[in-house]
Amino acid sequence: MIKTKLWLIGLLVIGLSSSLSAKETIVFEGKVFYALKRTVVMPFGGKIISVAARAGEAVTQDEVVVRYRIDQNRAAQIGRELLFEELDDLRRYLETEKLKVVHLRRKEQELVRLTEEKLSPPYALERVRMEMKVSLQFIEVLEGRISHVRNLAEKKLAYLRIITGNPSLKSGDIPDRAVLSAPISGVVLSVHPLLVVNSEIPEGTPVFSIGAADTIVVRSLVYERDVVKMKPGDTVTFFPDSLPESSFSAQISAINYSPVSSDPDKPSYYQVEMAIQNEAVGLREGFKGRVEYVEP
Repeated sequence: MIKTKLWLIGLLVIGLSSSLSAKETIVFEGKVFYALKRTVVMPFGGKIISVAARAGEAVTQDEVVVRYRIDQNRAAQIGRELLFEELDDLRRYLETEKLKVVHLRRKEQELVRLTEEKLSPPYALERVRMEMKVSLQFIEVLEGRISHVRNLAEKKLAYLRIITGNPSLKSGDIPDRAVLSAPISGVVLSVHPLLVVNSEIPEGTPVFSIGAADTIVVRSLVYERDVVKMKPGDTVTFFPDSLPESSFSAQISAINYSPVSSDPDKPSYYQVEMAIQNEAVGLREGFKGRVEYVEP
């Protein structure tokens, strides 16, 4: 009898120990996103000459993806902008004002002599000095404005050299061709359907987007009772529906502290972001799947 009781107690202890050591698995849905994406827009309208990459292909930062011929009217406008007429006008104003100051200084010297000899009233000298003071202040303003406009002109020229793919572009040139380069290294996610050779695409049209391959994340909405058990750095496993034979390890990178809805009559869900740790071969933005989180 005693042995039987001890045996039962042993079973209870083992069962209790097993239940305490069992780790809860939380399961929820998630969707794949690229944390870093860049969209490339046509800075000028024009006709496509060549396209070097398509959706799904890898590109490197600054790689030329598209070459196109700039619309003639827009090219002429760019040429006029490259003349930097305001800068030339300001320089002419500055030169004129400096010559004026030289003339006023000579006049001041003459009036000093005449005033000392009582041949000119003192107010004439004061008036010249006041006029010279105003001119010197105007010169200071002009020099500041010239410096500002020159910096803007240099930045604009540098920008145009990049988007035209012509590092030797200079003031007075009329560029007729331009390029679109990859702003980041990654994968081409989408391409405008009109991005084909000989197609004319208007200015401002988004033509393709790139996602950084090392920034794939899974985003999920997790119920309040479950989210309190998680913390950044915890590991989860993502099972994409479209790749049933694959699983991807991910690490929780961010947990929002504000629910997606503030309606008091609705349950609270919080966005959780998980960064894919291993190489995400085959994953595409938008893939849905199951996320499993095992309490540590």
